[in-house]
Amino acid sequence: MTNTIVITKKQNDTILVTRGSSFRKQLSPSLTVYETPKGVDIRDCDRSAESFDFDQVLEVVRKDGTVVPINDKATLFDELSTYFFFKPAAFGEPLVPSTNVVNDFASLPPFGDHLGEYWQVDNATGWRLLLTYKASGVYKAEVSGWRKINDAQALFADNQFLVQNSIDPTKGLRFSVSSIGTGAQQTASWRNQSGIVAFLSDLIYGSNKNYQENLTENSTNGGVPLLQVSASNIGLPNGRYEFKSYCELNNSTINGTAVARSTVKGTIVSESPIEPKDNDNYYPIMTFGEVDVLDGNMNVDLEFFNLGSGTASCRNAKVKYKRIA
Repeated sequence: MTNTIVITKKQNDTILVTRGSSFRKQLSPSLTVYETPKGVDIRDCDRSAESFDFDQVLEVVRKDGTVVPINDKATLFDELSTYFFFKPAAFGEPLVPSTNVVNDFASLPPFGDHLGEYWQVDNATGWRLLLTYKASGVYKAEVSGWRKINDAQALFADNQFLVQNSIDPTKGLRFSVSSIGTGAQQTASWRNQSGIVAFLSDLIYGSNKNYQENLTENSTNGGVPLLQVSASNIGLPNGRYEFKSYCELNNSTINGTAVARSTVKGTIVSESPIEPKDNDNYYPIMTFGEVDVLDGNMNVDLEFFNLGSGTASCRNAKVKYKRIA
């Protein structure tokens, strides 16, 4: 048989199988390698994904670019089980070598000959009521016998677990549990709904809001606006923001007009005049609205000034904004 198959480990860890110029197939690295009389069988539990006779395979190309010619079954098995495919392991334990996989518990080798090794049992056998039940999972050979490490079949090392896009396999997602404390196992729960996972920087609240206040009374008799309070940020996520401003304004002179002005991103959004003279009373002024932020910058300013010869006074000034979409 002509050896025309080339097996390549890609940078995203998937395995590309090519046969001449007419056949291409991709395999997941999380499959298991079994030895056959003439080569290997690549399996997912009890289902065969691909089989290769050694005389069909011209060469294999490791992830680092090393090219290994295939001339016998042993070389093919060792290359694929060591550099291409892996068997999931128990939490906190080394990966189970592809050679350490058996069909059931009875097929495990004598534990005394394999102390410290980890073996995968693919299928449960026996009956619980008769006390003959032997679970599938990962077992460790110890001086007292085979100890079951974990019941689960689908256990993954975080540096080898990869979720790929079904259409474009160059798109992938990996997970890391390196920040979890030694000996600890944490549980991530999902709410009973569909949605998109967001980063903290994408959240509507958190750092995407600002509130400032100046409760001190200030006065001016000029027409140049006096800044009473300001809230600003740069580098914000683009989106829609709600803004509000509030102050209490007094006009003490009959010939003047006190004015409170609110600006958002440098644009005047409101000017509220207080014209009648009133030495005793302050009048509440409030402005609110929404604005789109497309450059990552946001600011809300509250100013006041006097038109004419009077005196304008401002106190209890507050401004704030927050992202709402």
